[in-house]
Amino acid sequence: MSNSKFKLTGENTNLARVAQMILGPCTNVLRDVLGKEISPSNLETKVKAYIAKTKKPLINQHQETLVYSKDYLKFDVTLLYFLLRNMCSIQPHSNTWGNNPQSGDRSVSGNIERIRLIRNEYGHNSERSISDIDFKIKYKDIKGIVKELENYLGSSTKYQDEVKELKTCTMDPTQSEKNIKELLDLHDKIKDISGDVEEMKKTVLPWNIKVIYGKDVLKWKEDDSYFVETHNFQAMLDKVRQQPFVTFVGVPGSGKTATARHIALLLQEKDGYKTLPTKDINYIETYCDPRNPQVFVIDDVLGVFGFDMKELEKLTMYKDRLNEPTMPATKVLMTCREVVFKHEAFSGSILSNKKHLVQLHSEENALNDQDKYDLFAKYNLDKDLLSADTLSKISKSFPYLCKLFSRKEELGHYGPQFFISPVPCIIELLDIMKIRNKVHYASLVLLMINQNSMSENNFNTTYFHEMKLQVLKRCKVDPTTCSFFFIDALTEMEGTYTEQSQSEFKFIHDSMLEIIAYHFGRHFPELILQYMDCDYIANYIKPGKYKCRKRKREEDELEQTVDKKEDSDTVDSEEYVHDLCIKLQEPHYHLLADRLFEDVHKGELFNVFENEALKHPLVLQKFLDVMKSKPYSELFTVFLSPLKEEKLGKRSKKKLFYSNCYNLLMNSKWIAECLEDYTYTRAIDWVIFYGHNQILHFIIDQITKNTKTVNDLFRTPYNIRSDDFCTTVQDENNTSSKDSPLIVVQKNI
Repeated sequence: MSNSKFKLTGENTNLARVAQMILGPCTNVLRDVLGKEISPSNLETKVKAYIAKTKKPLINQHQETLVYSKDYLKFDVTLLYFLLRNMCSIQPHSNTWGNNPQSGDRSVSGNIERIRLIRNEYGHNSERSISDIDFKIKYKDIKGIVKELENYLGSSTKYQDEVKELKTCTMDPTQSEKNIKELLDLHDKIKDISGDVEEMKKTVLPWNIKVIYGKDVLKWKEDDSYFVETHNFQAMLDKVRQQPFVTFVGVPGSGKTATARHIALLLQEKDGYKTLPTKDINYIETYCDPRNPQVFVIDDVLGVFGFDMKELEKLTMYKDRLNEPTMPATKVLMTCREVVFKHEAFSGSILSNKKHLVQLHSEENALNDQDKYDLFAKYNLDKDLLSADTLSKISKSFPYLCKLFSRKEELGHYGPQFFISPVPCIIELLDIMKIRNKVHYASLVLLMINQNSMSENNFNTTYFHEMKLQVLKRCKVDPTTCSFFFIDALTEMEGTYTEQSQSEFKFIHDSMLEIIAYHFGRHFPELILQYMDCDYIANYIKPGKYKCRKRKREEDELEQTVDKKEDSDTVDSEEYVHDLCIKLQEPHYHLLADRLFEDVHKGELFNVFENEALKHPLVLQKFLDVMKSKPYSELFTVFLSPLKEEKLGKRSKKKLFYSNCYNLLMNSKWIAECLEDYTYTRAIDWVIFYGHNQILHFIIDQITKNTKTVNDLFRTPYNIRSDDFCTTVQDENNTSSKDSPLIVVQKNI
């Protein structure tokens, strides 16, 4: 030993001890953790499946050979870390894999990460010594890491004991030199693992989002086996390849989502794209990857039940990201319901340009007879059902109807009529289920009224329990029925009415939710008004037609005929059934008014003030009655207080809709300048913008009655004193000093 060229000194002995700790007990404890997670016999299968899925080896040939040898004693820290991170079910630490864990995070993954970081720390360092102070700190860290990992493994302390022994034992210079050389000679090996870490970072996606998206895409692949590339599919695909974003427009069930997903899968398979099934347009900015092409898929981008102004505002904010993605090859595929597409606000949006649109019902894209036969064949249906007469009348929802018809035996007796007018057929099945299978029907209603999401966990919440009792009472189901009966019922209806992802149930299609809501809600609208989403209320709850005395006799007679049909419990009226709107009768108008007021309180201004129901004289009167029942302090909070104040970094992000409201109200350049930096709105602005004069008059009357002035109408964050502000408004409009602020408002309106 004394003749060795390598001489041990105090400080390089410290390095030798750390090297031995890392290459000995630290590596060994990782091997044992791997052994606990994956048996050697299963490792090869897992690694091959991972490589096939990622289509990148991420380990070199030497490491691959080691994996297939199944001898864990030959695995080094680099390979062990890769396997523990990617092959095992160990939960990532709070800062996620590849990052320095928080000091208080003592999770298994956090300690695995620390061993990697300690080894890499010396692999990048050319120093061949460690000071005594640094050694004491490092020893304490390593001892704690090994101890916690051994606690995870069981009760053994052999690796902790090795660490303690290495702190003071005599070191062999030859072995120490070998260990130090191996520890320092890491640059090539670190490339393997750091390359993996960097690759993971480049994906931008957090680990949990990546897992969720991966499961979604796997489900897409299963469903895609039924997809038919129609006669004009290649033209659709070409448009996607040419444009940064494309929106697929069609009625529910027309195949717009299936088409977007099929194209995304083609881009992933043939062109190496990463598929991101996002639910929100802002994820494009959050998860955009400047290095790798991605395809974002967003369903119902401007609203599910109807046009959603908030989504349009958001879309406008991110229009630059859509037109010029960070990675030029990146694509954004969106879907939009035809009813939303026809909304007047859509025509001026970024999505309205024809070069970015695929309208599934346009002349060039609509299904031809051969497409329909091909869909029938894909679902193994009898093509004899499709006569020439049937083909000419077939519903636009034909793709979804084929899927439903193939899975529901009871639909068989409807024959071709189901493909022409499906909703009455489904309604009739629900009528039967409501009587013969009450638990199944109640399960569908619970799923609907819980916003299309239900699992066993829901049954443990107070809110769901109260809602469930009300639903079961109307469905005539014993309220003491155990929750597993409802879960079993939803499971039995998988593939026809429902689908399951993990432990969560959803409807197999959005249109099924609307049909269930219509079927249940026409009899029990009070529960729909109480529990359903505000978007649904805005688009599917309609008051009965108001009978104007001046209407012509012929219109009166027609109205009476329609009213008789609506008052009956039948579903013979095509319009009544096909729009799936719940037509309220007058006794329920006060409930609708209560709900609309509640939504104003929540800031759902667009859904309330654009709602045609609020222009119905009787509903409006009920809404005013609700307002009359409230104290002035509450009216002030709901209508006159700022609902949102947000400082915006860029002028381009200003929400023009709000500033337009203000310009109509005040016609003030000063206000417009303030809005360059702030977004600010009150419910009163929307009342004025949408011309609800009776509501406006009532509010002004309440202001003057309770404050003796109209100053509250003009209070904003930008005027210190409302009386000064009113003077400014008068001056800018060249009004007479005799004009009151109220007259100024009326003139501007």
